[in-house]
Amino acid sequence: MASLTVNNPQTIEFVNLLGADAENPTLNVQAGEWSANSSSMSGIVFDVFGEQAPLLTSSDARKLAKWLTRAADSLEGVKNSGKKNKPRRHYNEADDLDNY
Repeated sequence: MASLTVNNPQTIEFVNLLGADAENPTLNVQAGEWSANSSSMSGIVFDVFGEQAPLLTSSDARKLAKWLTRAADSLEGVKNSGKKNKPRRHYNEADDLDNY
């Protein structure tokens, strides 16, 4: 089972702790901007380390999915708007009178 070792807007990392002798399976995901030749590119990079693949629990997978969504929104410049900021729709009886 993986342990969440890093969780910030640019990096999330999960590590399966096996023991002191083995190289621990690690999943490291980074979001940001990288230089490529004469231009720069933004995106998300997945790195996996260790002899075995890291095992994520369903809870870890949900954390990774939420992190990926936030990272993609950040890269695209989308502002995070929660459900609390959306206007509520109210039923108004006067609306029905307009239809007759």
